[in-house]
Amino acid sequence: VTTSCVMAELKTASEDRRALAVARRMERRRCSHKQPVSGAECIAEIIGDKNEFNYCVASQDHALREQLRLVPGVPLLYERRSVLIVEPVSAATQLAAQK
Repeated sequence: VTTSCVMAELKTASEDRRALAVARRMERRRCSHKQPVSGAECIAEIIGDKNEFNYCVASQDHALREQLRLVPGVPLLYERRSVLIVEPVSAATQLAAQK
């Protein structure tokens, strides 16, 4: 799933069109932004503080992944040297699972 804000960011900022091509094949979730905001900000808002819709986030944005580690139940993925890496379970998720 992607958002309109992410698509707008990819269209304007991406010199490498592969990310845009991949994003175009994904389902697009509507966001509440009238004017596009950064993709990271939009994704963080959609995830919220509960990840109500059980999204899994794949991002190269380290700051976004760091922010989402604080939200229980958000699987995080990123790419390193053409290999997809699934991050270990976050401390927030472990705490939520113990309750």
